[in-house]
Amino acid sequence: MASITAARLYLEDLVTSKEKIQLITFGQPRTWDYDAAEALKRSVPYKWRWIYACAGTGIGLNFLLLYLIFTDSNHGRDGYRRMLAIVSCYNIYYAVVHCVMEVGILIDSSGFLAFSYSCARFGYWVSFFAIQLYNVFFTTLTMRPSPERDEISRVALLQRYNLSIDQLGYLGPVYKLTNTSGSWVYVWPSIISTMSTVTLQVIVYCATCVCGVQLYIFVRKALVSNRSKSMNMQLLRLLMIQAITPLIFEYIPFFATLFGGFIG
Repeated sequence: MASITAARLYLEDLVTSKEKIQLITFGQPRTWDYDAAEALKRSVPYKWRWIYACAGTGIGLNFLLLYLIFTDSNHGRDGYRRMLAIVSCYNIYYAVVHCVMEVGILIDSSGFLAFSYSCARFGYWVSFFAIQLYNVFFTTLTMRPSPERDEISRVALLQRYNLSIDQLGYLGPVYKLTNTSGSWVYVWPSIISTMSTVTLQVIVYCATCVCGVQLYIFVRKALVSNRSKSMNMQLLRLLMIQAITPLIFEYIPFFATLFGGFIG
């Protein structure tokens, strides 16, 4: 919305001085095709995209948490420390990979296409292995490049990113195709493979939540001092926040990417 508003202010002469237009975005997804995005760069004199700064802040905070974890001299909380360290390393890994790889995603009614924008110019194999670093949970057997996905996404990829799909390594399942009579034909291997991936993640996440609830109940009933109980409850609340945050910002968007276009 911010970039669209800035473009309208410039193109429709809605301000007296176009040099005063300033566009600042925070992690805004791509809203234009390639030509329109280049025109916006030329039109709006002051633009600033807060992407790497936000990611850098998150990485810095996670490193700070790791420092506090490993410098904690209380060995009675080793279980909590390991769990927090694992979550922090997970967050750092994905933040770094996301910044370096510049992941691009195209969603359509037949599925989606995910690729590394920064590695696309280095050829098929470099871009293919680059996207694998980001999608470590994906099963690539039915998400690897295919002639069907090439045909579906060729024009959109060229328009939105100015990239040719012929030498691009990507992940792009095709859930349904149109036959000669114009009817949809479902590609069940791709659907089942993706559902298996999602099911595995749901099982792991639910198991983590169940263990967290059981640990919470155990701590509340434990016969320990009030100080120790209070400290353990604070750590449990921190773990709860660490569990809810990826659900909102990672898992739900992940599911929307996998099946959003397919289910409409």
